[in-house]
Amino acid sequence: MAFYFKFVKPSAGTVISSPADPLEEGGGYEYFVMYACDRLARTDCRFRIGGFGLDDWGFDVAYDMSSFMEELPSLIEGVCARQDVDLFLYPQGVERTLFFSDEGSVISIRCESDTKWKPFPSVEKVPRREFIAMLRNFARDFSESLLSAAPLVADQPPFGQWRNAVESAIPAD
Repeated sequence: MAFYFKFVKPSAGTVISSPADPLEEGGGYEYFVMYACDRLARTDCRFRIGGFGLDDWGFDVAYDMSSFMEELPSLIEGVCARQDVDLFLYPQGVERTLFFSDEGSVISIRCESDTKWKPFPSVEKVPRREFIAMLRNFARDFSESLLSAAPLVADQPPFGQWRNAVESAIPAD
């Protein structure tokens, strides 16, 4: 299976077990991501990512997905601008870097591991339109899920933009 990532929204009847925690003053994007991922982890949502010889990297929502989310705005910006982007996934046991390069009609992704696991193949290509669709779907599904799981951050930038105008936030070309 080629490289992919996907956010599976919580089921409609999911109840979050604890009341909303207040937000700290002056929180920025990374804080909002950690807060949101902690709240989403209390639901039955899932984060799926795989490729380079592994269909599922076994990421959890609370911590592993948070590391992906911290880098997502840079990935979106770089891919939309057709610039090279690297994404470092730092959770212990994962520790890999993904390098994204625009090659016209495809996005070339190279994976380097800092663990015993070695990607095979080390480079995969995803059609650009398919990759943009993955970005759009992920951003929309994540931001929509915040409405019930983490409403205090649901409208913080860029989450509200992803939910309300994902096509303009992540243009096709």
